[in-house]
Amino acid sequence: MSLSNSIVRVLTALVAIPIMVWLTWLGGWPFLVLIVACALLGQVEFYQMASAGGMAPLRIAGLMLGLLIAIRSVFPLPLAFGAVAVAVMLIASHLSNRPANPPQSVAITLLGIVYPTLMLTYMVDIRAGGAAAVGQPGAFWLTMSVFILVWVSDTAAYYVGRAFGKRKLAPQISPNKTWEGALGGSVGSIAVAAAMGMTVLAFVPMTHCLVLGIICGSIGQLGDLAESRIKRLVGVKDSGSIIPGHGGVLDRFDALTVVAPISYFYLFYVARVL
Repeated sequence: MSLSNSIVRVLTALVAIPIMVWLTWLGGWPFLVLIVACALLGQVEFYQMASAGGMAPLRIAGLMLGLLIAIRSVFPLPLAFGAVAVAVMLIASHLSNRPANPPQSVAITLLGIVYPTLMLTYMVDIRAGGAAAVGQPGAFWLTMSVFILVWVSDTAAYYVGRAFGKRKLAPQISPNKTWEGALGGSVGSIAVAAAMGMTVLAFVPMTHCLVLGIICGSIGQLGDLAESRIKRLVGVKDSGSIIPGHGGVLDRFDALTVVAPISYFYLFYVARVL
């Protein structure tokens, strides 16, 4: 990574992180708009990569249905409403761009709705569920903990890998990742989760904090590898270029996309803090 690119990355983070923290603190509509915007931009990038790989996703219909699913926590959708959206998508498969392989087009369109849109918008469910169960400050820290632990894992994996990495983790998918870096990312996330369990997440039993650290630190890295695999299959370096110095939305939120639903289900069904 060049010095100029590193500076751009840092400047982007200095602007974006305070805005994200502020919107997470506000919760409600502001946070919903933030996550839905990120999810739909990620869905656009996914469709762009699919097109680069020779497939023909039904973009407009897919984004319409993606939006409906993204706002499900605010407006629970009747089955008929969802069926109309699916019908629009199927009609579009024959009337709009006439793909050579309609079943493949429908399949990749539906996949884009699930990954990243449905999966990433579980962050909204964590924020809303926490507000109802533990109040606004607790909900804010529950939500921020997922963001923070994923970022800690990503940062620790990068620097530990650079300093001590020798054994390649998945050379055919991401040649720069190492087992040492992966371990460093997991340990860093668990350590910060423990610290948060003694401070801002004191209302969550320590065992659950540590498991959350494992989810964000270990499973999050699988999300990173999954997106790297997609990019390698379609022959692109970045999923997009909308975030200066970071690439696309999926490049920045690949780990969070996988972590968000798993964290929600764990916090809701096991830890029972949502």
